[in-house]
Amino acid sequence: MAELTGLPIPKLDWNAPDLNQNYKRFKALCELLFKGPLKAKSEEELVSYLKIWSGEEGIELVETWNLSNDDQKKLQPHWDRFETHIAPKSNFRLARFKLRGMKQAQGETVDSFIKKVRMTVNECQYQNPNEHIIDSLIFGTNSQKVQAKLLQKDNTLTVDQALDIARTEEATEQQLTDIQTQSSQSVHSFNRRSRNNAQKLCGCCGKKHRRSKSRSECPALGVTCSNCHKKNHYATMCRTSETTQSATYPSQPSRNDKRRNGGRRRVHFHLHQYPVYMLCYSWSGLIQSQA
Repeated sequence: MAELTGLPIPKLDWNAPDLNQNYKRFKALCELLFKGPLKAKSEEELVSYLKIWSGEEGIELVETWNLSNDDQKKLQPHWDRFETHIAPKSNFRLARFKLRGMKQAQGETVDSFIKKVRMTVNECQYQNPNEHIIDSLIFGTNSQKVQAKLLQKDNTLTVDQALDIARTEEATEQQLTDIQTQSSQSVHSFNRRSRNNAQKLCGCCGKKHRRSKSRSECPALGVTCSNCHKKNHYATMCRTSETTQSATYPSQPSRNDKRRNGGRRRVHFHLHQYPVYMLCYSWSGLIQSQA
């Protein structure tokens, strides 16, 4: 079976809830393999493959058919007998009930959903299956826009036209989602680059360079700051604030000033260009401490 390496192997599930649909998928896959990788095999060999893939229950069923020697070597008699055995288990009313409850899953494409609808409609034995396919698309679509557009159409709407509307809307929604995702990713990427760039600035020289434990790459290494007179950083990156204060001391306080402040004197001076007010018990003490 080297010809089938990497290919899906058909399997007929006799316990499937919908055996008829399972058999149709099984037969379709078998025929693809028979016409493709197994094309060089004789028909008798293909019958053997069919029996193996039908499982133990299928092999036991074949043994009860009493086929002639010629029919035992042909595929068609086996297909006919399988279908005759499985067909009575198909219930068209059950298929119709199932069709009414079919809904397009979130993230499922229109084509995938319609494929399942078509397979179910084929079992319903409707006189006009296309009308029911359109109805199923209207009832089961997960897009309100598709539903609204289809409900606006009259009785001339065909299955192909309905599918074109649904596919166009699906493609538009996907493109909008992709655009929004790309835009969001671009914003996040820009913010991340900005943060990274800010983090790469050296705190000593204000430039970008490779970080090392010895700081040998930093151009400010050995430089004396003109602000704090410490080494290894530029004055523009200095973290030490210049303390510049100017004070204007008025003349000796008057008796009325002392009396209003309980013998204390309000002093006004500037520290870092911000006004500061102090109440001092002793004017002379303030002058001495200032000296």
